[in-house]
Amino acid sequence: MRLRRNLIWWLKLGIGLFMFLAGIYIITRHTQPDGHPTKRSEERALPLQEHIPAAHLDDNKNNILEKQIADISLKTNVPMHDQEGSKDWNDYALIAAEARQTGPGEQGQAYILPSNLAAERDQLYRVNGFNARASDDIALNRSLQDLRHPKCRDKKYLAKLPRASVIVPFHNEHWSTLLRTAVSAINRAPESLLLEVILVDDASTKGFLKTKLDDYVRANLPKVRVLRLAQRSGLIRARLAGARAAQGEVLIFLDSHTECTTNWLPPLLGEVERSRTDLF
Repeated sequence: MRLRRNLIWWLKLGIGLFMFLAGIYIITRHTQPDGHPTKRSEERALPLQEHIPAAHLDDNKNNILEKQIADISLKTNVPMHDQEGSKDWNDYALIAAEARQTGPGEQGQAYILPSNLAAERDQLYRVNGFNARASDDIALNRSLQDLRHPKCRDKKYLAKLPRASVIVPFHNEHWSTLLRTAVSAINRAPESLLLEVILVDDASTKGFLKTKLDDYVRANLPKVRVLRLAQRSGLIRARLAGARAAQGEVLIFLDSHTECTTNWLPPLLGEVERSRTDLF
């Protein structure tokens, strides 16, 4: 009996000692000697503090919160307060002009080739995998419907945005689709925000993608330049080659058979400017 009582006493003592040490550990982990939270617990509390109504904060707490927000801004390079203001980047003159355009494929409508062009259509389809003959009848600067939500059309973006380089790798792309990609990117972007369009030729073998392309770009598209790879390198290496040659602050990669829609560039640059670590 005596041995059993001693065992129970030692067990109680051990449990009590464990609870005491655990309490000391928790207190020292979450509190500094002056009673303030440690840096670790302070950072963990930040998301909760952002939701506290301002009416329930006294002046001292407001000052602390402002300092914490400033610290976050420095760490993430995100401008918390917009010093430059916002701007409506829409080109309303272009939007109005495009609304009046008529012709094959205008307003993004389907274009049906005449039946007498079926043989030519089929031949180009076998080469490209799409109706390249119809593409040739559609203007390089053809209009598209504005598919943005009404609130997106009215949205303003930062007035000060970085300039972008658009990189378009291609290999044996069809003439009209390649050029329409470049033209749409240029025409529907604010002139001050688009520095250049780089067409990266991944060792194409089609003749019209050589001297003819160089001459056309030189004469008609001053913001476009052609970068040629000596041997077939693949999509990723072609993109990297374009990135090395680019001079813009932001790099945007497009496929060689795409079309950019109304005011496409400011929303992308706006997100990059708010957080330079974003990739999308």
